[in-house]
Amino acid sequence: MDCVCVVRSENRTRKIGVVSGETILDALIKNNVRTKYSCGSGICTLCKVELISGEVEYTRKKVNLEKIKENEVLICCAKVSSDITIHLG
Repeated sequence: MDCVCVVRSENRTRKIGVVSGETILDALIKNNVRTKYSCGSGICTLCKVELISGEVEYTRKKVNLEKIKENEVLICCAKVSSDITIHLG
């Protein structure tokens, strides 16, 4: 299922498509949206963003979920389960 990701930042709001099976980070990179990331495996939590609405699922079992709040998501290893809205900090 292809979904829409609304990306909010301090001065801009964009809508991008997220292809089924693609991580949110991959979709952002493909659409030239700059964001922070490092390890790509959910360990460092540098890619943590606020999830305003929608649902995601994680692609890796060793995601460092202890370091994120309920309304946050690690975009390097999360795939969308529905249309989502995120805020890049």
